[in-house]
Amino acid sequence: MVPAWFNTINAIITAFLVIPIISKMASKWGKKNAFLISTALSIIGYILKWWGFDKELNSKFNDTSLGEGLTSTLGFIFEYLNPILNDIGMSWFTIDPGNDIPWLIFLPIPFFAFGMGGLFTLMMSMTADVCDLDELENGMPRKEGTFGAIYWLMVKIGQSIALVLGGLILKIVGFDPNVTVQTLDTMNNLRIADILVPSLTAALAMWVMWKYSLSEERAEKIKEELIKRRGEL
Repeated sequence: MVPAWFNTINAIITAFLVIPIISKMASKWGKKNAFLISTALSIIGYILKWWGFDKELNSKFNDTSLGEGLTSTLGFIFEYLNPILNDIGMSWFTIDPGNDIPWLIFLPIPFFAFGMGGLFTLMMSMTADVCDLDELENGMPRKEGTFGAIYWLMVKIGQSIALVLGGLILKIVGFDPNVTVQTLDTMNNLRIADILVPSLTAALAMWVMWKYSLSEERAEKIKEELIKRRGEL
């Protein structure tokens, strides 16, 4: 239940809630500041995962009136949905409300959804500003294709590094694929790595973005200069 719904809720919050908020932040405070704020919020989300994965804390929350209310409501919904999901071959997406649902695992989602929303909302917009700057300094033809290719190349390289690091981290923390239940030390080390690695990379992104000097005012002046030079495109 958790992996499927965790990513689904993350995607929904990112698409329908976070991206519009980030767009307004960028309009009010600038793209650079919007990126820095959204990335800082994502780091808070990564840190909150330590408590989100705490079984004892989740059990205590489930015993509260709020936890019982959430479980009861979810049980009512999935009493209707589970047969439908089973019929269409999506049994992996069903939820058994009789089991202890780790509600606190969903607490960090709104925070690190800002990281994903900021990345994919602001980066391509900022790339367009860089293309304008390049045209101003180097003339035509414009190089949107080149800069876009470089951007997505770096995304793919990052994904490749993440895949390699995933296996390496599992080895470092002592994960044993041949056993059903991992040791307490292994799980704690895995939780630490799950928080530390994305937090450090997000902090690195903030450090790099801090040096970004193409402000909204400068980008507008560049656009005005380009229009004077060659008219509207």
